[in-house]
Amino acid sequence: MESDTSATLIALIDGTIVGYASVAVRDQPDFYRVKRIGTLSGLMVAVEHRRKGIATGLLAEARAFFA
Repeated sequence: MESDTSATLIALIDGTIVGYASVAVRDQPDFYRVKRIGTLSGLMVAVEHRRKGIATGLLAEARAFFA
């Protein structure tokens, strides 16, 4: 699920969701030097699928979204 400013990235194994990351980009008020920021509001991986690189992959996709 994705728009220009937000997305929910999902990790699938055999058609089952095993993890997700929620990302968004928002504008800052004018008094901030940095005008746009990216936020990661959730990063979850099912317990039985941890330590397999799934979160690392989701973070890589989040970075690509922000770029």
